[in-house]
Amino acid sequence: MFVPKGPLPFLVLLSREEGGEGVHSGLDSYRSGVRAAGRKPGIQNFEAHIEYPSREVAGWLEIDEDTPVVVRSSQRFIDERPYSLQRSYYSMGLVRGSEIDGREKISRGAIKVLAELGHPQSGYRDELTARMPTPEERAFFMLGPGVPVVVVYRIAYTAAERPIRLTVTIYAADRNRPCYEVGNVPERRTPEDQISIVG
Repeated sequence: MFVPKGPLPFLVLLSREEGGEGVHSGLDSYRSGVRAAGRKPGIQNFEAHIEYPSREVAGWLEIDEDTPVVVRSSQRFIDERPYSLQRSYYSMGLVRGSEIDGREKISRGAIKVLAELGHPQSGYRDELTARMPTPEERAFFMLGPGVPVVVVYRIAYTAAERPIRLTVTIYAADRNRPCYEVGNVPERRTPEDQISIVG
């Protein structure tokens, strides 16, 4: 019998991740998607703090580098194995005094809070890149030699075409299959179903 080595791959439906369906997104699309695949989700080490953005982050958000940003980050797991790292950035000018500016998790989701603040999400752009992991990422994901990470930059906009959020998600390439669904798409078998075990 052949049994695949390493973690089972997870089909990451980016069109539903972190605000992919706008204000009407599920409060926790990551956990619900993992549970729907019959797997165990987990989110650990949530943090929220304020910092000055790097030149790259300031460019994505179209703000000056001396404009503080709120950073909300977490580590995500599937079946108790590390699967992704996520950091979301918000300009302090948009979220000052709101729950996003606080240190606690937001039960109804940051996207809904942004809408309540007068900044409803009208769309987003994703930019994907692949690179070799940093030493910290390699240690977190427990990656072997030569395994890259996939980085998704999601920039969310209001109807006024103003960036309201940047979410950077880092996926280990050996256990995630990022994909999109556009329009009416029939249900497909999960990658776990497609892994053949030959007796």
